[in-house]
Amino acid sequence: MPRILTLFLFLSVLLCHGSVYPQARRIFYEDRVAFKEEYTSKTPSGASEARIVQIQDQNQSQILQQGENLLHLQQIGFTNQTFIIQSGIQNELDHLQSGNLNQSLLIINGRKNTVQSAQIGDYNYQTITLKNLEAYSQTVSLFQKGNENYLELVLINSTTPLLNAPSVQINQLGDSHHFSGTIDSNAVPISITQTSGFGGQGMRLRITHGN
Repeated sequence: MPRILTLFLFLSVLLCHGSVYPQARRIFYEDRVAFKEEYTSKTPSGASEARIVQIQDQNQSQILQQGENLLHLQQIGFTNQTFIIQSGIQNELDHLQSGNLNQSLLIINGRKNTVQSAQIGDYNYQTITLKNLEAYSQTVSLFQKGNENYLELVLINSTTPLLNAPSVQINQLGDSHHFSGTIDSNAVPISITQTSGFGGQGMRLRITHGN
């Protein structure tokens, strides 16, 4: 059942942006029942720590953590998929996907979040939702290197953040990258840098700011 739920969530995300990545969507449909390796983890309330490395192609990870969470996840190969939910206090996520046509869906919900996520390769796709429940600072660094990668961020703060709260750092290096951000009125400062390669072109940036 978790496998079906994850597939549905990824399909929902891809259908919303299918026109941007028709090739990635096609690969996902063709291989949705042929994953070489699947890792599923669900932890009880309390402190939890997970370290996962997946090598080869068409791997899938589904991680659900509750409490005080630490997760290190690496996927190296093509058409890999990650679905992560962290809920609690002092969430820490170190996430890397290296290869082409990889996809990740990250949901971080808690206090004092620390997130580092990188995708290296072409035609990669990432959606991340960050909800900071209190006025504590959070540290977020999102990085994509390659061509025609897509990054979507939803940033929510339930209270006005501290004045010294660090900004959310987003860096995209390569050509034809796409960034879409939805940021509420209490969100911390955000920095977005898109750097094209030699003769670079096709960068897209869209920001929606809440009331």
